[in-house]
Amino acid sequence: MASTLPDPGFPFLVYTYPWMPYPRLIGIYLREKRIPTSLVKVVPVSDPQDGNAVVDSKNYPPRPAGSLPILAIPSSSGLEGDVAYIRQSSAILNFLDELCDEGKWGFPKSPHRMR
Repeated sequence: MASTLPDPGFPFLVYTYPWMPYPRLIGIYLREKRIPTSLVKVVPVSDPQDGNAVVDSKNYPPRPAGSLPILAIPSSSGLEGDVAYIRQSSAILNFLDELCDEGKWGFPKSPHRMR
C-alpha cells in the first residue's frame, strides 16, 4: 500500500480521542517504533459532548469526518485539501508498519514486524 502513494508531505496527523483504547494503541506504537513527531503527530480531539473538535485548533486543521482514529497524509504539493485518509486503527498500524519495514520516507527501519 505504501509504495503506491506519491511522496507525501509531513507530518502525518493522527486524529484521536486520547482516552479511547484503539487510538491509544497508535500512540504506543509510535513510541515503541520511535517514530518522531516530525513524521507523525498525534492530534487530540475533544469529547463529542464537548464539541468533538481538535483540542489545539490554532495549530491543526479541523478533524476529518468519520470515526476516530484517522490518519491524515498531506500531499507534498502543499495544496489545501489535497489529503489522503486512512481510517481504523488496524489499517493505520499496518500502513505505518509497512513504512517502517521498508524504511520509506525517513521512517525508522525496524527489524521487528507487527504483523
